[in-house]
Amino acid sequence: MLVIWIVVPTVSFSGGPAPTITTIETSLSFKFPFGIAVDHNGHIIISHDGRMISRIGKNGQMHPVAGGVVKDFEGDGKPASQALLFGPGRFAFDQQGNLFVPDMGNHRIRKIDYPSGVITTVVGHGPTGRGKGSFAGDGGPGSEAFLNRPISVVFDSTGALYIADAANFRVRKVTPGEDGIITGAPDEIIETIAGIGKRGFSNDKKLAVSARIAAIDLAIDRADQLFLADGGNNRIRRVDKDTGIITTVIGSGPFGEVAGYSGNGSDAKHARMSSSEGIVFDSAGNLYIADVLNHRVRMVTPGRDGLITGETDEIITTIVGSGTIGIEAGGLQGDGGPALESKLNQPQDMVIDAEGNLVVVDGLNHRLRRVILHPKVMMPIHAPYERAVDFPQQNM
Repeated sequence: MLVIWIVVPTVSFSGGPAPTITTIETSLSFKFPFGIAVDHNGHIIISHDGRMISRIGKNGQMHPVAGGVVKDFEGDGKPASQALLFGPGRFAFDQQGNLFVPDMGNHRIRKIDYPSGVITTVVGHGPTGRGKGSFAGDGGPGSEAFLNRPISVVFDSTGALYIADAANFRVRKVTPGEDGIITGAPDEIIETIAGIGKRGFSNDKKLAVSARIAAIDLAIDRADQLFLADGGNNRIRRVDKDTGIITTVIGSGPFGEVAGYSGNGSDAKHARMSSSEGIVFDSAGNLYIADVLNHRVRMVTPGRDGLITGETDEIITTIVGSGTIGIEAGGLQGDGGPALESKLNQPQDMVIDAEGNLVVVDGLNHRLRRVILHPKVMMPIHAPYERAVDFPQQNM
């Protein structure tokens, strides 16, 4: 049985009600939730257990979308419900409602078609399963390229697909062909737009293609600029779409270290984070960051220009999570109370739901937490887990 509780706030937050936190609970007992998105009908899609993708409908019912009981590669050209995955990552929908899944262990990007529900590989070639990924293919079709543990994808307003090619330490871009949609066609060309293939930190305020990066997640702001959650560097970096210049806009501290926790209420560029991973923008241009090893979610408000560019008037605050920081210091508490007093355990990803609330993937607590940014009274919803269905269903 799935139970969703939403409660009313009792304290103020930036002149209004404080965010509260609740758990979306389910008897499915999924583990290690990772990626999250919201489809065009407002349903939440999550990856979990290292091998499955499921959908939570508005009525609370949970439906398998793709993946099976084992990690493997199987099912191209068939309904996604019959496919096997090997580590689905942070996925995204295109403007047509198709779901694009980084199949990390299979070194591919796979597309679940809307409305047919058929799964195909659209980017990536070569080894599957436990085979080692590699790097090749720039300047040619994305379907013939080689990837190495792609972990995140995002689309810009033109329909171009960006891939955090994690173990290649690059961000790659696939430009759609004449039809404007990514389908795996030969005229969809892949190129590297950030990273030289070596882990580290370098070349800030220079060309992104000459920089060292460790990108874990991607996001696009309302000006169509690309943001990287450079988790290994404890920073958020921005790649200018016109100049190709990469700059740090949030975070400071040494590469490859647990950089600490600081900066609340001050300019975001000088804040300290610890493994900054999942990132998402809301409609107002605020950026939310999963500060993983600090077990918190942090929010950066844009400056007077309405954008996040690394200026001193862009302020960072913690909006979810409290308690001790560190790898082993996460916890679980606070449901029904202020989000700032709650505890998380390595939050992995986030999405803004159809009601404008923030849904947090609370990784090592094996659950989803809903942060009511603009709270209102609602009744609990109870619903059973349903059998496997093709994606998407009629009620999606």
